[in-house]
Amino acid sequence: MKKIEVLPRTKTGNWAGMVSVAFIILFTSKVLFAIPLMSYAIFGIGIAGLALGVVAVFVKKDHALFTYLPLLTGAFCVFWIAAELM
Repeated sequence: MKKIEVLPRTKTGNWAGMVSVAFIILFTSKVLFAIPLMSYAIFGIGIAGLALGVVAVFVKKDHALFTYLPLLTGAFCVFWIAAELM
C-alpha cells in the first residue's frame, strides 16, 4: 500500500498549493472584511491554481494532499462562476 504524502514533490505542485492558499485567504478576506480587490482578480487566482493543480496531478504525477487542494478550490471557482452566469 502506498503511503499518502502531504506536501508535493514537484515545483508545480508547490506553486499550485501556494496559489490555492492565496485564493482561500483573499476570498475569505473579501467576504468577511470587504477588501477593495476585484472579485475577477481573486477568481483568476483560483483558476490559475486549478490549471497548475491539473498539470501537477495529471502531467507530473504528483499525488500529495496539498496538490489536490487546488482542484477543490478550482472546482469551487468554476461552480461559482457558472452559478453567477445562470
